[in-house]
Amino acid sequence: MRRLIFTLLLCSAALGLKDLGAPNWSCDASVMAKSKKVPTSAHSVRFADIKVIGALGDSLTAANGAGAPPGDPLAVILQYRGLAFQIGGDKSLDEHITIANVLRKFNPNLVGASKGIGSENVWEVAHLNMGVPGAESKDIIGQARALVNTMHSHSEINVKEDWKLVNIFIGANDICVYCEDPYFNSTAPHGKTTFENNIITAVKILHDNLPRYFSRKHHRNSKYLQDNCFFDWNVQYENVEENRQEEDGEKDIQNTGLFDDKDDFTFVVQPFFNGILDPPYSVGFKQTSVNLSDPTVGLHCPSANCPFFPTTKNSKDCASHFTLSELD
Repeated sequence: MRRLIFTLLLCSAALGLKDLGAPNWSCDASVMAKSKKVPTSAHSVRFADIKVIGALGDSLTAANGAGAPPGDPLAVILQYRGLAFQIGGDKSLDEHITIANVLRKFNPNLVGASKGIGSENVWEVAHLNMGVPGAESKDIIGQARALVNTMHSHSEINVKEDWKLVNIFIGANDICVYCEDPYFNSTAPHGKTTFENNIITAVKILHDNLPRYFSRKHHRNSKYLQDNCFFDWNVQYENVEENRQEEDGEKDIQNTGLFDDKDDFTFVVQPFFNGILDPPYSVGFKQTSVNLSDPTVGLHCPSANCPFFPTTKNSKDCASHFTLSELD
């Protein structure tokens, strides 16, 4: 996996791929407004209500090589955290699309976006981007603890009152470990894999220590990732099956409502790499496929009928969670 990431970033650096921005993107004022009153339920949070953003993950969260200039392949080892798609805050949305830059359209005072180049332990660069190159699912447990400690140590974050969005993007390195040790992600007697238990443990740390919180687990379709074990077709097939096991584990955490036991916290899977062969089972009918080579693919606005972050509950019955905006 690490070898593949290096190859992809090397190609990107050599080709000098341009940033993809969304010039002049905006939505109707009614969906861009914050709530009239600060919501107390995670199922009634508008995009402008999010005040803090964080991220857990591996080299794609650390954004290794994301800003490597053409002709400088050694720059792929640098962590361009300000360009990370989950949390990067370099440039503007007009120039570079990231979740943080989108949210800053709704709330320009968003806290936590990473900026510049550097490691996860430099606040001025990482801010709340805890991603570490080479991380596996077991490593986001420590990242979750670090995120909690960092939030509590910075006065600009009101841990009790501010609504927070934390993006988790992990799993490809686990699949490479599976090639070396098939028992690593084997199913335990209680029916959950090591991967699933690692996700649960990390999210529980956030659940127990961060009120008013959204956790978004980005699903990475690892069928397209390769490593040394892919030279053996039988192992390749098992590797794909392991990816499906990860998918099932993530859905299980979401759909069983494990983290819907209190109103100010929720867990949602973002399945944007799953493909489009499955029916629209996703929370809020989220996209499960996108052509990453097509620069004309636009950003969607929140629905006027349900202008909240999609959750398992408001996706089924938005009316019961509907609250007024500051414009009402």
